[in-house]
Amino acid sequence: MTRMKWIGGIAVSLVSVWIVSAFADELSANQRALEAAKVAQQAVKQAEAAQQAVNQAVDAARSAANQANELARQAYLAIQAEKRKARVAEMPAPPQPPETDRPVNNDIDRFIVSKWSKDDAPELCDDETFLRRAFLDVVGYIPKPSEVEAFVSDPDPAKRSKWIDSLLARDDDYAANWTQFWEDALCSNGNHQGGVGTRANFQPFIIESFKTNKPYDVFVQQILDPKAFGYSGGYVKSETHLDSLQTAANVGQVFLGTRMKCASCHDNFINFEWPQKRFLGFASFFSDHDLEVIRCEVKKGEFIKPAFIFDNGKAAGAEKETLEDRLHDVAGLITDPENPRFAASFVNRLWKRSLGLGLVEPVDDFREDTPPSNPELLQWLSYEFAASGYDVKHMMRLILNSRTYQLRFDPELADRYMKGLELARLYRSPSHRRLTCEQALDSVAVAMGLDRKRVSFDETSNELTRSLGRPETRNEVITTRPEDVAVIQSLQLMNSPDFHKMIYDSPLPKELARQDEPKEALREAYLRVLNREPRGEESEQLIAMLGDAPTPDEWGDLLWALTVSPQFQYIH
Repeated sequence: MTRMKWIGGIAVSLVSVWIVSAFADELSANQRALEAAKVAQQAVKQAEAAQQAVNQAVDAARSAANQANELARQAYLAIQAEKRKARVAEMPAPPQPPETDRPVNNDIDRFIVSKWSKDDAPELCDDETFLRRAFLDVVGYIPKPSEVEAFVSDPDPAKRSKWIDSLLARDDDYAANWTQFWEDALCSNGNHQGGVGTRANFQPFIIESFKTNKPYDVFVQQILDPKAFGYSGGYVKSETHLDSLQTAANVGQVFLGTRMKCASCHDNFINFEWPQKRFLGFASFFSDHDLEVIRCEVKKGEFIKPAFIFDNGKAAGAEKETLEDRLHDVAGLITDPENPRFAASFVNRLWKRSLGLGLVEPVDDFREDTPPSNPELLQWLSYEFAASGYDVKHMMRLILNSRTYQLRFDPELADRYMKGLELARLYRSPSHRRLTCEQALDSVAVAMGLDRKRVSFDETSNELTRSLGRPETRNEVITTRPEDVAVIQSLQLMNSPDFHKMIYDSPLPKELARQDEPKEALREAYLRVLNREPRGEESEQLIAMLGDAPTPDEWGDLLWALTVSPQFQYIH
């Protein structure tokens, strides 16, 4: 028994030792695991620290690159400004504004009234008309009722000038309003808005340029000159003889306001200032080799060296063999302040955008045999544009602040242009301007309280947008939208489901129906759409038609009628 107890004790001791040993082994394994985990955590921390260091290094490198890029940009702009300033200093002085006893706001008016008869005394437009006109011209949509009421009630005699400044300061909307024109003009048809990519998508470049009020000569250089800082690329096509001719013709039309295309295959039969060889000299800048004279598809074996079309003192120079060098030269020649058509063609477009008719008409057909309607004013504006550093906002501010821009529309005084007829343009009244598709639909969105992207940035192309003048694609240069009206526009405004939704599905008809007083609701509808209150018998007649409790659909009918009316569809 004693032996058994002893043996049992040994067994118990061995088991205990095994258990303790096993437990110790487990503790050792756990300890090793914990230590391994600590090592792993330390490795993770070290890796995170290393990643953070890498991120900081990347951020620092990116910041340094951005700073270097900004310094390069500023240096480029400074160099261009010095070149421009030196060239402007060599230019002859512009005509001096005539003296006058008539009421004027600035020197533009002095040139304008000097052409009037002593009996001409046109009146200024009212505040509501001015504000709507300025909104559409600067930012491309109509004002809200609160903005109309604030402006009309402001007793400050300088309020028009202040609002012009405030609108020009809306950089995003200002840039959006220019986007439509420049995408049309540059054939911006990269893979957006139905484009097929024959040229680049210039939309981001245009937005950035006008948002920052980039000097106009720099804007053009960055389109044409591969050596320019910020070169956009994708505009110049030079793969074939025909590509070079087309590029030259497009550049002439858009940046010089001059049609040269007919001279690409023969002497221009209508405008004798453009023999074929003169045009080919210009077109050779847009090719890596001298272009051959090909007259009506017959090769002549004669090659024309690059030669600028205007003698501005810089046309001659060393021959350049590479396309890059040729484009650099021609970009400088085009944007040179002494080029007689660069500044003039742009300020003429700006004048037409603001008053309805250019000082030169058509705006794309400057000709030696067709003088401007006011040559002294065009010269003065051109010089002012170059001297300002090609500051587009400066020129817009100057035009919009003029008394000429702010005159009341008078159908008896409004100028008209008809090709082949010598009709004087005295600018005693602005001309009616039809809203572009973008202006019309953006303004409907503002009036109805819709939160939607600007039409310039919308990829949609449908029967409504096309009927209102927006091209389905941009495969050819367009610098003016159609001003004429046709049955298709009326049909779309009456039947388009997209236009119907913008009005009847908007929150405005319901808001108006909820108001207790129909007269106040009518006032709001007018302020929203036409930016004025009902006048004369309008209120009484419409209240009688609407009744005591108009439904949302009935308010929708009224809103539709207002938006399709000439008072909405035109800039007065």
